[in-house]
Amino acid sequence: MVIYESFINAFNIIKRQPLPFMIGNVFFILVNIITMGLLIGPWYSSIYKMTYKAMQGETLVIDDICLGFQNFEKVFLSGLLYSILVAIGFLLFIIPGVIVSTFLLYVIPISSLQLEFSIGDIFKSSYHKSMNNPGYHFLLVCCLLLLNIAGLLFFYFGVLLTIPLSLITISIVCNDQLKIDFHENKS
Repeated sequence: MVIYESFINAFNIIKRQPLPFMIGNVFFILVNIITMGLLIGPWYSSIYKMTYKAMQGETLVIDDICLGFQNFEKVFLSGLLYSILVAIGFLLFIIPGVIVSTFLLYVIPISSLQLEFSIGDIFKSSYHKSMNNPGYHFLLVCCLLLLNIAGLLFFYFGVLLTIPLSLITISIVCNDQLKIDFHENKS
């Protein structure tokens, strides 16, 4: 799938059902401020699962923001390790952070939806999927990074749209790459 098609599809998903995504994003931004980012895994997982529901034509409800707490231990640990590795990459200047983000792009969607995978399998699977087309994934991560920087420049209010847009875009690309059927993986 072409990157701009993924962004357009993500924007259309938000446009059809904006309230759950926006309220969910505000909720998790506040929760992550309080927890110092420890719940990034469940936050991202919630957005991914909401996206999969929306892609299946289901109507989202506000309670769907809690979907990321299913399979909590694995999603939490994956999100924590993901955050640490990406933060270390960005502390080593921007390019290593983008490279680490590229290889770990699918960590949280896989931990959310592939219940039988171990933490190690999740990271290996993300790495292998990203390596199938590293240029595409690197460019996608760069575009997402620029999108979120633009959101931050708009008095920080822009991230209320850019973060869900980024996560939904990753969900769409992930679904295309992994061919995950959300209904088979409900817990």
